[in-house]
Parts: sequence; structure tokens; C-alpha cells
Amino acid sequence: MGGAKARGCNFRSLSGNDRQIEDRRTNAGWGWSGAGALSTYRIYHVGNDGRLAVGEAFAASGDAEAVARARAELLPGRPAELWQGGRMVGQFSKAHEFTPGG
Repeated sequence: MGGAKARGCNFRSLSGNDRQIEDRRTNAGWGWSGAGALSTYRIYHVGNDGRLAVGEAFAASGDAEAVARARAELLPGRPAELWQGGRMVGQFSKAHEFTPGG
């Protein structure tokens, strides 16, 4: 199949099974809705001034796994928020107790 080159990127037309394979490869771990898909989560640490500081982004298979992974990234005595895109999954208190939702 032919391709076009723009700004140093290679583009090629995909159809049928080729497109499905390409979609699975490029979207794995970043919100693709197929079986066994992972979603991207991000933890935000709350500073003493109440402002959010961005923490690490990571992939998880669901909220329960994301909460466990985020708990390992918490800073001592600091609250934090866990987000999946524009959805607040929940909040961690200063004592690192988790409250779902926002």
C-alpha cells in the first residue's frame, strides 16, 4: 500500500485486519476498549497551599489496581487525588485512606 510522508512521519492506509492489528498495537494501555485493555491513570499530590502537583501517569486494568498502584506513590502526610482522564477516581487523605468518587 502506498503511504504519504508529512513532517517526518510515515502514514499508510490500513484496512480490514491490518487496521485492527495497528489499532491494538498503538492503543494498548491507553484506553483501548478491547478485552484485557489498560487505562491510563494519574496521581496528583496536593501541596500545602492546596494546589495539585502532577505525579506519575501509569496504566492499570481497573480502578482497584490503580488505587493500589497509586498508594505506593503517596507522599508521607500529603493528600492526593487519583484521576482517569477527566474522571476523578477518588481521593487519598493525609493518612492515605481512600475515598472513591469526587
